[in-house]
Amino acid sequence: MASPDPCTAHTLAFVRAHLPPARARVLEVGAGDGRLAAAIAAVGHRVTAVDADAEAVAAAVARGLDAQQAQWPDFAGGPYDLVLFSRSLHHLHDLDAAVAHAGAVLAPGGRVLVEDFAFADGDAATATWLAGTLRLLVAARAVAPTAGGFAARMLAAADPFAAWQQDHDHVQPLAAMRAALAAHGAIVHEERTGYLFRYVAAAMASTTVVETVRAAEALAIQAGVIRAIGARLVVAPGGQV
Repeated sequence: MASPDPCTAHTLAFVRAHLPPARARVLEVGAGDGRLAAAIAAVGHRVTAVDADAEAVAAAVARGLDAQQAQWPDFAGGPYDLVLFSRSLHHLHDLDAAVAHAGAVLAPGGRVLVEDFAFADGDAATATWLAGTLRLLVAARAVAPTAGGFAARMLAAADPFAAWQQDHDHVQPLAAMRAALAAHGAIVHEERTGYLFRYVAAAMASTTVVETVRAAEALAIQAGVIRAIGARLVVAPGGQV
């Protein structure tokens, strides 16, 4: 299997850090076309990919995955050693039911992993950094934003922060996701990381440039220039640590 793209590799490193060493049973909720699920399977784990979109599931099946079409939490399966919400939990309306069902399909000692984003933590400096980065990449002809997409809207906005706030007003905030997770278990690990590079990746094909932007974002976060809006949590359901 070819090396995963920078976005997938970034998530895979987080997942692998919290997987048991033995061959684990992994369920990815909101798996999309199965890129991440395939990368997890490639390092020796048994993966089930679930998504509500039929085309995405078909793409995941084409990757050789056990992929199933289902609306979470309307899914029957398990038990699993790990349930992963990879940038999908913020889309779910009933967070309490979503998290409760994740715990219900876990094997004893299993974990729920969440990689998502804290859009409300993005400030004016963060939005301006993203817009400026996109403008440089467009000028260098390294990015071709899709008409009407988020990157295109950021580029067209006179006020990038206002555009940021308007674009993300329909998703679950991190505080709500975290509260639902804490209500159903113990949060045993929590970290912040970069996320803006994913918006760049959605508008371009060059993995080399995406990785460069990811590294630049990490440096800007470290220097305190922008905020880390990526969020990662590991939960032990029922408070079992």
